[in-house]
Amino acid sequence: MTPLPAAIIRRIAEIRDDNTHGAMSLTSRAGEIFHDWAVGMPHLSHADTVAQLTTLATSLCHAQPMMAPLVHLSSKLLAASDRCTSSAEIAQTVMTLSRQFVEQLHARLDAVAVNAAEVIPDRGMVLTHSSSSTVLEALIQASERGKHFRVFCTESRPMREGVALARRLNAAGIPATLLVDSAAYTVLSTVQMILVGGDAVTPDGLVNKIGTYGLAIAARDQTKSFYALCDSTKFLPASYPLPNQPEHDPREVLTTPMPGISVMNYYFDRTPLELLSGIITEEGILSVSQVKERLSSIQIHSQLLSRS
Repeated sequence: MTPLPAAIIRRIAEIRDDNTHGAMSLTSRAGEIFHDWAVGMPHLSHADTVAQLTTLATSLCHAQPMMAPLVHLSSKLLAASDRCTSSAEIAQTVMTLSRQFVEQLHARLDAVAVNAAEVIPDRGMVLTHSSSSTVLEALIQASERGKHFRVFCTESRPMREGVALARRLNAAGIPATLLVDSAAYTVLSTVQMILVGGDAVTPDGLVNKIGTYGLAIAARDQTKSFYALCDSTKFLPASYPLPNQPEHDPREVLTTPMPGISVMNYYFDRTPLELLSGIITEEGILSVSQVKERLSSIQIHSQLLSRS
């Protein structure tokens, strides 16, 4: 097979090394990579074109293995290419569908935010963990509808993306309080609900920033509503098991290494679905049983299953 262009390989590596942006941003960039690959694709045989597209798709999925929308984008393009009879047709299909997928993803996330804004309490308090663009948009929409509330934002170690979320809320005129992750339990009794995003929803649970699992247990113990905001592209079936996540740079936790001390630095954990009050999607709020039913019906392209 003719190897992928060096510029495409470099952009895949940039997505792999990105530890601050979420699924929306990374999937948009992946869509641009697919599109640009198709635009600049050299003259290749049909077999080589299929092989390159498969390599590109699997490489992007492996670059950010916890990001479910990357899997759905890749699966959609591979399935469509199976019906193409020429390299030119594959290129045109990839250009069209990659753009459509990203546009539809934005629309889905807007719909999730609209639905979530409905349940945000007026004159209440909300707790969120990490920094979800969908949660941010839901909070802004609720505020624009005239609701008044305060948001507690966890710092979200080690990358501290919660600081950026608090700053954005403040810029939108929404009162925000920033707190260290371990202090979340101390404010739980004062909030009406917890809202988080998510990178994937699987039969094994919600994949989100590490610390979500413990927060969900605490919310259950205090009978607080706990919702994840995830559109349908975050759903992955049991047939596509997520790999074990890698450990990240220990210097993000301990700047100066200390002899004899090891560092464990994971970005994600998996919260059992049973701990959630529901998942707010573009269709509305789904119960855990409804989510599991949806998961069982999802199909992922066989090339991704064989390399997952």
